[in-house]
Amino acid sequence: MFHGTDIALGSNAPDIDEAEKVAWFTLSEAQELMRSGQIVDGPSLTAIGYFLAM
Repeated sequence: MFHGTDIALGSNAPDIDEAEKVAWFTLSEAQELMRSGQIVDGPSLTAIGYFLAM
């Protein structure tokens, strides 16, 4: 998870630890995906939870 401003789509070269799908979501959409059980992996839940707590 990244929080950015003035960003632009660049190359699509995934890292070894990246998921097979990369998508853009608003914070409220990410929260709903967490609530509905569509985001279930630890790193994503940790990053979103940390961001929400800031």
